[in-house]
Parts: sequence; C-alpha cells; structure tokens
Amino acid sequence: MIIIDTDIAVDVLRNFPAAIAWLNSLPATETVVISGYTALELFAGCHDSSEQRSVDAMVTRFERKWPTVPVRERALHDFRTLHLSNAIGTFDVLIAHTAIELGLALHTFNVKHFQHVPGLTTIQPYTR
Repeated sequence: MIIIDTDIAVDVLRNFPAAIAWLNSLPATETVVISGYTALELFAGCHDSSEQRSVDAMVTRFERKWPTVPVRERALHDFRTLHLSNAIGTFDVLIAHTAIELGLALHTFNVKHFQHVPGLTTIQPYTR
C-alpha cells in the first residue's frame, strides 16, 4: 500500500505524463490510497461542476483513509508546534499523520512543509 499527497493527485488529474507513467508502473497488486483530507483539498480546488466531476472520478479510484481520534490529537499538537515556524498547513499535518498511522511513506513533492513532521518519511516518486 502507498499513500499519495494532494500534489501527486493533482498531477494525475492534470494527466502529467510522469505521474501517469509512475502510477501505471505500479504492480496491479499495489493499493494506492489517499487521505480523506486529500480528497477535501481536491474538492476545495474546484472552480466549476466540470472540475468537480473530474475530482469525483479521481477520488473514487483510490481508497480513502482517515486518521483515528488519537492520531488527530497528535496532529493538533504537531500543528501547534510547527505551523508558525515551518508554514505547514492544517490539511498537510492531517495528511502526514494519516501516513504515519498507516506506517507508510508519503509520496509527495511538498517535502519542505513535511520535513519537520516527526516520524514522517516522504518519497518523490517521479521527476517533475
């Protein structure tokens, strides 16, 4: 199982060739998941019903995972600690903690924001 961040999902939505090639190169047995918070970010970026239909189609491709209440409490602690000094966003810290709870590295290019989250590993899965 792998978890992708919103930036990777956006690359897939935009049919970025490297993202599509990487996704297609994964074994058929590999499960790709997104945090429920990634889905929220994707919908928040929609400007019209056409974009929302595209996001609907994208979001249904992947299983959505949500962190448990204790993990959300740790995310709150980390957000309080990191948001002023490292500019991490609310959803970013929740996405990070979803990955941590699942024991997975987060596939993302947003390394700058995530680098200070304790216990999180990130992977840049293709070249931009």
